[in-house]
Amino acid sequence: MRMQDGENRFNPPYLDSFHGALAHDYRLMRRDRGFLCLPEVDLGVPSTPGMAALIQARLTPQAAHDAIASGRRLTATNGLAVGWLDGIEDEDALLPAAIDRASGLAGKRGETLAALKHGLYGPVLVALDDASGG
Repeated sequence: MRMQDGENRFNPPYLDSFHGALAHDYRLMRRDRGFLCLPEVDLGVPSTPGMAALIQARLTPQAAHDAIASGRRLTATNGLAVGWLDGIEDEDALLPAAIDRASGLAGKRGETLAALKHGLYGPVLVALDDASGG
């Protein structure tokens, strides 16, 4: 399935409080458990052009380079420091924090947000579509 298929690809905002996915609008992580990493260098699997575009769009150049060159695991604190995460919480505060963040976004105009994000991430969508055969 192509990334541009479906009218809601950018609508509504997406928030991830479990996996730290780069494709989500906001990423929250439990403070004491889990890690973030791009292990392709250790697995011998090069990134696709679409994944490389997503990494470049969502991380600073230094954080992107370190993530792909080292494959090291980042704790929540490290992930927050390099901008991979938007927040870290203790286990009992994670869900309420995610709900609070999502509640603040609920009134946004989805069509406008989609158009704004398409303008910001258009080249990433093209790269992801090309990688998926779209």
